[in-house]
Amino acid sequence: MKYTIFPGCLISYRFPEYEKSAKLILQKLEVEFIPVDSFSCCGSQVLESIDDEKMVLLNARNLAIAQELDIGSIITLCGSCTHILKKSLIKLHDNKILKRINKKLRLIGLKFFPKKKIEIIHIAEFLNKKEIFQKFQNLVVKKLEINIAVQNPCMVLRPSSISNLELKDRKIIRNLLTSTGITASSYRYMNRCCGGTMLAFDDSIAKDLGKLRYKELQKSGANILAVGCPNCQLMYSIYQNMLVDDVVPSIFFTQLLGLSIGFSQKDMEIDKNINTEIISNILNNSIKNNG
Repeated sequence: MKYTIFPGCLISYRFPEYEKSAKLILQKLEVEFIPVDSFSCCGSQVLESIDDEKMVLLNARNLAIAQELDIGSIITLCGSCTHILKKSLIKLHDNKILKRINKKLRLIGLKFFPKKKIEIIHIAEFLNKKEIFQKFQNLVVKKLEINIAVQNPCMVLRPSSISNLELKDRKIIRNLLTSTGITASSYRYMNRCCGGTMLAFDDSIAKDLGKLRYKELQKSGANILAVGCPNCQLMYSIYQNMLVDDVVPSIFFTQLLGLSIGFSQKDMEIDKNINTEIISNILNNSIKNNG
């Protein structure tokens, strides 16, 4: 099967360390992926709030481009992108919608083929596939003796009618991290929305939601928060530093996984984080080589 990575616009422009760390992990796992530079924004939040069918059209274009390249699996990094692409894929199996969408795609020389199977899968889901997970385990060379909390990308998990995931799958990021020796604390808001998507609509509500989460995060006893979505990183990195004094620094879970399989902090671009010094000190005091 041919793979590609769908980074989404927020990651490409604000959090390139997430994309880089994910790519390095996949390369070490010998997963070959085709770079695609013509994908567009998925339209999450903004376009989906205005015109649902235009959102489907936008993503039908992305899916059709992948099909032209014989890509069978799109590995996503963003929770919102994951949800929107999966939602659009479901809608494209409605013949009436498909006919209208393909009529418009023909204007740009594209067509979506519903019988040509294509998978949308978040990077955490992909790394939890049995054969991939086992291969990852064999690569672990460093144990990170840190206590983390996890903020799941909520749109990867729900609704189940779109995500096709079960309650047990809420631990997919936690499972990956604890398998490397990391300790995970309980965090009340782990499976709830971080509030980041509200920033586009009501800044004050988003900040209030953030403050509730920062307070609970401080109670968790975690040294670091691990996230799997750029919206979550926006809330827990940039906005947490703006709104509270006692910060629990956040980092993409792929950066922690990369460190555990031998990549350096420079490789994982830890220096891109707003709390670089705090995170580096925690990591420098925590890494032990496996025997």
